[in-house]
Amino acid sequence: MSSLLSWRNAAPGDRQALQSFECTTPGKKIKHAGRWEIQHPRRWELQVQSKIRAHVKPPCRRPNHCLVGWDGDNLAAVVFYEELDGPAQIEVHVVAVSMAYRRRGGGWADELLRMTLDDITATAIEQGVDITSIVAWIDEGNRPSQDLFRRTGFRQVGVLEGSTLQRWALTLQIRGVEIDESF
Repeated sequence: MSSLLSWRNAAPGDRQALQSFECTTPGKKIKHAGRWEIQHPRRWELQVQSKIRAHVKPPCRRPNHCLVGWDGDNLAAVVFYEELDGPAQIEVHVVAVSMAYRRRGGGWADELLRMTLDDITATAIEQGVDITSIVAWIDEGNRPSQDLFRRTGFRQVGVLEGSTLQRWALTLQIRGVEIDESF
């Protein structure tokens, strides 16, 4: 299958594009109980955009991984994930498609998650890992991400107590695990 975007590991030259990456509309500033707050109908999008702008600082080095998808000179998609126990246990922190590309439709998010799983698989093979457990946290109101992860084989397996975050998980069998049948 051909790619819609040109994918690579994020590099120092991507910092400016990451710091201005837009995956949501601006929030509305309101004064609440004497403090200014930003109100947004999809707060999770604003949180992801803020994480990308403030915390994704390439080059990422293991245990952190950052992939960027470019369409010519336009940064179209970003993913940031972390190895918790080498490549055997992964936590996906950020999956985002820019506003300009989300408006177009066309499978950008599906490609983003497919490329992420391909990158995780390649690292696992390189490190000799047979099984990889992947976890992502998705806001209960974020139906598009829930549908995306479900299409890719993830299942909701829990919730973070006291929050609106759902835990989604996928186990990848990287290579056939040999079973001892001598008994």
